[in-house]
Amino acid sequence: FYKNGKPDWSISFGINASMETTGETFMVARGFGDTGPTTGKLKFTATPKSSPILSYAKFLEDGIFYVSYKHKMESKLSTDASGYTPISTGNGLPFDLTLKSVLYFDPSILRVGYKTSVKKFTLISTLEFQQWSGYKTPKIEIISRSGFTSSSNYENVTTRDIIVPKVAVTFSLTPKMTLSAGAFYKQSPIINNLNENGNSVDTDVSAVSLGAARKTKLLGEDFEFTAGYQHHFLRN
Repeated sequence: FYKNGKPDWSISFGINASMETTGETFMVARGFGDTGPTTGKLKFTATPKSSPILSYAKFLEDGIFYVSYKHKMESKLSTDASGYTPISTGNGLPFDLTLKSVLYFDPSILRVGYKTSVKKFTLISTLEFQQWSGYKTPKIEIISRSGFTSSSNYENVTTRDIIVPKVAVTFSLTPKMTLSAGAFYKQSPIINNLNENGNSVDTDVSAVSLGAARKTKLLGEDFEFTAGYQHHFLRN
């Protein structure tokens, strides 16, 4: 949704929609020497969340000021597994457990920016506030009710909200050729270190980028060819 209120401002609204997915599987198998068949049932549920997006832009005499907000996106997976496995040397093994994991997480972001042009130069500056509360690393958590041992509490991270500054400048070399450069700094949202057992890695990042764009016509149609390079500096 987009609306111009007056010649000097506009608002827009959108949403990243998602749907819940569920499924169920039954298994029956028998190995050589087993006293009976192995039976089991798996039921999974993937629960993504929808995310609204809002933005407002104000057109000033010397540039454009804008504010936007995107709510966090998160997708969780839960799998219930239950069944029975026979053991030839003794009693069988009944099991009943739940596997949980985070498939995807994107934080809520409040973005404030300003764009202005001076002769052949265009300056774009942005400040982002990212909310990381509720984030969990993509590990598999085992909650056992019988038959297995529940998983240890690895990667129990502590997070913080962060501010990410970004700046970029473009230069119109010719009416058809544009050069650009930019930089940003992103502090790690994870406070405690990840030296213990686990798979997640994160650190503070500073980055610079360079780019170029060339407008041309091809087969009577307008085309723009772009190329860019970005280099990340990671904190040791």
